[in-house]
Amino acid sequence: MSTQNSLLLLSGGPDSATLAAWAKNNGHTNLKALYLRCGHTTDKMELASADRVAASVDAQLEIINTTQMVAALGGQRILIHSEASIMPFGNAIVLSMAVTYALRVKANSILIALHADDAAESNEYTREFIDSIEKLAQWTQGDIRILTPFINMRKSEVFQLGYDLGVDYSKTWSCVRPGEIHCGYCGACRARAKAFDKIGKPDPTQYEQPVLALASVPAGR
Repeated sequence: MSTQNSLLLLSGGPDSATLAAWAKNNGHTNLKALYLRCGHTTDKMELASADRVAASVDAQLEIINTTQMVAALGGQRILIHSEASIMPFGNAIVLSMAVTYALRVKANSILIALHADDAAESNEYTREFIDSIEKLAQWTQGDIRILTPFINMRKSEVFQLGYDLGVDYSKTWSCVRPGEIHCGYCGACRARAKAFDKIGKPDPTQYEQPVLALASVPAGR
């Protein structure tokens, strides 16, 4: 297992927390972590979770404030979140910033926690799209890779892997509503609860109200 200088894209959510544990367990011992502050009401909770995840794998967390850019482009979520309004071409924007930052910190790989349920929602989250961005980055900047180890896994399978790796999901954040605890009714909360239910594991999340309509929500992030 070789040592790699890698950049983790962290949202504070359960998928990126699993990615961090996976990276640490697969030779990515020199880890940097990046969180994009977007100006949403959930920034506080997401950032606190991202900071905990980074600390759990001994990675220093860097924060890039994209608030003004996101607002100017419509204020949508920059990356996929279940049932939330998503910025068109947002994944390309995120990965472009990640490549630039990776070059700055001399990371030769970028890790992002996209999975098969994300890819089913939009072409922007497929491996083919990632390959196009990676090829462009390599064409201009040399040997840099964008790794998507979960791209063929369902969200529930990502959660199962996280349990196997000892991820503490109680310290992650998914909800897109403002507040100090998960709301229990937004798409992200229901996708989270659905994944726990799918693998038969207890959900450690505190919700404001019982999670509704588990079967109706896409798996999402």
